[in-house]
Amino acid sequence: MSATILYTIPVIADATGKPRALANQPFPYNNISSDRRFEELIYSIYKKKIENDTAFAGEHDAIKLMQGVGESGRDCVLYKNGIINAAIQCKKYNNRISRPDCAKEIIKFILFSMLDKALLPDISKFTYYFIASSDFTEPASTLLDNFGINITAEPELKEWTEAVIEKYTSFSGLDYNTIETELIKVLSALKIQRIVPRDLDIELNKPYSTDIITLFFEVKTVFDRRTVDELMEKITKNKILLSDEEIVQKFETASLQLSSYKAELSNLPGSHIERSESKEIVGWINAPLPDKHEPVLLLEGDPGYGKSVIVKDVYDNLTASIIPVVGIKSDRYYVSSIIPSST
Repeated sequence: MSATILYTIPVIADATGKPRALANQPFPYNNISSDRRFEELIYSIYKKKIENDTAFAGEHDAIKLMQGVGESGRDCVLYKNGIINAAIQCKKYNNRISRPDCAKEIIKFILFSMLDKALLPDISKFTYYFIASSDFTEPASTLLDNFGINITAEPELKEWTEAVIEKYTSFSGLDYNTIETELIKVLSALKIQRIVPRDLDIELNKPYSTDIITLFFEVKTVFDRRTVDELMEKITKNKILLSDEEIVQKFETASLQLSSYKAELSNLPGSHIERSESKEIVGWINAPLPDKHEPVLLLEGDPGYGKSVIVKDVYDNLTASIIPVVGIKSDRYYVSSIIPSST
């Protein structure tokens, strides 16, 4: 009898130690901190896809992530009208996944579905998404691309299945000769969709996935000096006027990187520590400026001291007090040229 598998709809939090994503380069999936974090990335991608891709939402209307890191042949399940109709298997490997490893993962999932019929209620409407952080070997890709025919003709099917049965205690009561007919029937009908890094790149580069990128990767946005010059020229020539409300809205948009910064210890709820420096800065802002003093304040500290947390608290305090403020987190940006703007 199999152990109970629990699924969750998690709130995915920001994290420290995110890998750097470089402009015009593939995302560094293998540099993500853990297998679990990679699973959370995949969950986030497909959740966004359900919410924004009409065609995909026609196939699946909900997704859940398995609790904890398990070895059950799937990490997420997708639903349609409350019924499971797809599974997602995530593999974060530094090397490409081999043909035997691919087959064993899928066989493992099918064996679990034999123990829990709710996992695969209708094979004709079911899709198995197999996602690899480093792609698949050529033999593995060949196997997956025509899986139903290839797997049933595979001479090593019995050997692979028996290896999976022997490895996992959940299958201790299964015997290959007894389950062979049912196993081959399900394997031959299973629809496999192979997902490789370039497919994930395409999903992350869709407009609605911007917030996912900043959750899982350290990114820098490029500002071209020429764009700034052109904007200033446009404003000067056309005398663009904005209402107070529009200005405040622009401020909020420009401050997104800072306003969304997580100021908690390891993103633990309720772990935020108030800093005396934040109160001092707010007091300095609200106090009259002494004669011959410049309206500039410098906050200095070594890496990890908590400067971003202090500035985030100042930002939150000022916005709560209805004081217009722009908070630019400059370490999230870089310019295309060190030549000063002409305007």
